[in-house]
Amino acid sequence: VYSTEVLKVSVKDGIATALLNRPSTRNALNDVLYSDLIRVLSACNANDTIVALVLTGAGSHFCSGQDLSDVDLQQRASIPSSQLPVGRFMQAIVGFNKLLVAAVNGPAVGIGATLLAHCDVVVAKETATIWTPFIKLGVVPEFGSSKLFPDRMNRGAAVRLLLLGEKLSAAECYRAGLITHLDTSAKPVQDVACAIVVAGALRDHRNGESFKTYKTILGRAETLDTVQQVIDMELDHIDRLFAQGAVGGLAGVATIDRVRMSKL
Repeated sequence: VYSTEVLKVSVKDGIATALLNRPSTRNALNDVLYSDLIRVLSACNANDTIVALVLTGAGSHFCSGQDLSDVDLQQRASIPSSQLPVGRFMQAIVGFNKLLVAAVNGPAVGIGATLLAHCDVVVAKETATIWTPFIKLGVVPEFGSSKLFPDRMNRGAAVRLLLLGEKLSAAECYRAGLITHLDTSAKPVQDVACAIVVAGALRDHRNGESFKTYKTILGRAETLDTVQQVIDMELDHIDRLFAQGAVGGLAGVATIDRVRMSKL
């Protein structure tokens, strides 16, 4: 099992669980963590004994989004995002052929929120919140959320998240359709998520193998191509802002990040 200091991975009953383990940053994603996630996604794809991957966070947060304090502005201004770990991570998620499950133990922010639209199953604690502060940062939504949020949720909820920058509760996102299961138990949410997947596999006479077939049917090739095209369009817009210096200096980005983190 591929496991690192910032990404703890375990496998049980055909289910791989990947724990984002940067609690001091509220599990913010940086290039190292993106690269580790890419390796885990690839390993799960190649392992016929794994039917699902569960993503969850250490501590009180699921994921606080991109670690803006760790952004190399010169690199972002000169290299397309699609060639950077963040872009390759998005490509790996779109191409993932097993069941993708999010066990949302706390706030999901930015890419930690838009990731949820790519998950087949999203189990969230009732205390969790969802927030996409892109409008506050002056950038467009990312990770295909421009398409996937309105597709997966009712339009009103998508507008509140993406255009108005509102923070929604897990209950609101459950009613809107982004979250599939609302967890009100005292159990760790990853355990609840794994139990849901195991129960689904037991109902399948192919012992979970139908997950892959069904996911392929749901995510038809033309749909996946469209999602990747939307991701590329979003990243191209963000890349132009970095190239123009419109995102601000490193100090400005770090200040924005501190403000964002203080509000989680």
